[in-house]
Amino acid sequence: MSSLIAIALFALSFSECASYVSMLTALPLWLLCASLNSLLAIAVLMQGRVWEKTACAPKGYAAGSPRNYLPGTLVLLTLFLWVRLYPTPHPPSAFSLTPLHLCAIFWIPFVEEIVFRRGISPCLRYYSGPFWGSYLTVLLFAGLHGNPTWAHLRSGEFGMPLGPLLLGAVSEGLYRMTRSLGSSIWLHMACNATAVLLPYGDLESVRWLRWLYVHAS
Repeated sequence: MSSLIAIALFALSFSECASYVSMLTALPLWLLCASLNSLLAIAVLMQGRVWEKTACAPKGYAAGSPRNYLPGTLVLLTLFLWVRLYPTPHPPSAFSLTPLHLCAIFWIPFVEEIVFRRGISPCLRYYSGPFWGSYLTVLLFAGLHGNPTWAHLRSGEFGMPLGPLLLGAVSEGLYRMTRSLGSSIWLHMACNATAVLLPYGDLESVRWLRWLYVHAS
């Protein structure tokens, strides 16, 4: 119960801080969240020690094993085939990567995986046990993507998006199995890349995916 209260307070404080600074500076909320996560990632890396040993990884799943990157690679391959097989009837005039796209694909997954896999997850697993620690880590990861501010909670607009919940669960499980931070970062990057590739495929053919990215209000 104490761990659940702790992650709820962390999520609320994080979202309130990002929203307040965004209101004062008129900076995009995503940029402030990414910046806060970067500061947290630096704090985790400055610990100067490895939180968990890689020696306990299952046989064949050493940190540098190529098979660790198979899930993320399959996501990208599936997206590539989908865009090729089901092109949109009205594609954008030109393919372009905006700063937001680049941050979503490269910067944000990198810092978030450091924070959650190397920082938050080991702490929660230490105090709550392996199962509940990982479970609470996944809940926190998904909950933060719903921007749980006081205003949203009071108005009932807060919800937990299913897409981040599934991504958090798979990334946590992948890291637990491989002890490879690179594999979870690669998977996170691949999933975030879907937001960039979706406009170049037939959106009507994947309408069923929309419920992954819409949280309840």
